[in-house]
Amino acid sequence: MYYNNHLYKKIQAIQNKATQRRTNRINDARNSVYNEQTSSKMSLLFTPEQVASTKRKVIAKALKDQRDNKRF
Repeated sequence: MYYNNHLYKKIQAIQNKATQRRTNRINDARNSVYNEQTSSKMSLLFTPEQVASTKRKVIAKALKDQRDNKRF
């Protein structure tokens, strides 16, 4: 029984670590988009459509990475 419990805890730890990485990656993507929008120089360089397009691409990449990480 101890062995099964040990394996369960190891699997939980791996899943928690993967979840944390996904969360960090998505938060980093959101923060980078937010920083890009709030920076006054960046706001002058990019149209709202370009910012929205970039935001979609960054979030899509984060979600793709999230899917890839689910497959251990």
